[in-house]
Amino acid sequence: MNHPLGEATEDEERWWQAYLLAENDQDDGLRERAASGDEHARRQLASWLSDRLRTEEAIEVIRPLADAGDDVAELWLARWLADGDHLDELRQRASRDSYHAPRELAGRLADHDMLDELRERASARARWAKGPARACRPGEQSQPGWAGAPPGQGRPPG
Repeated sequence: MNHPLGEATEDEERWWQAYLLAENDQDDGLRERAASGDEHARRQLASWLSDRLRTEEAIEVIRPLADAGDDVAELWLARWLADGDHLDELRQRASRDSYHAPRELAGRLADHDMLDELRERASARARWAKGPARACRPGEQSQPGWAGAPPGQGRPPG
């Protein structure tokens, strides 16, 4: 959508205000805006907290966005959960429709020499990916797996 020069959209304005608050270390302002539903402020606050090694707080701040399906928030949350060794929550998210959690969990399991669980999860993922072949039209090659994917898991495995 095109806007006349100099006219910022409300969303762009909220992003800019949140950015400035973070740059000027005004976490109270970010918290206030995040509490009122400003997603830009919530992202900036989570990032600001993480930059200051306040990862536990960052996890709490970003979790609602990740739970709502925000891809970047899901990535940040998975990484922070892995870094903080929150393996139970990471396992739960990996078992659900999270794209980023399985990768982070695999790395953390390998780091902790939890190789039996890592093998089990990799094997289960491979079995899921092989799934039944979908029907194809004449002249089209069969592509295994995706027709038999569990509901909500239509993405190829990471």
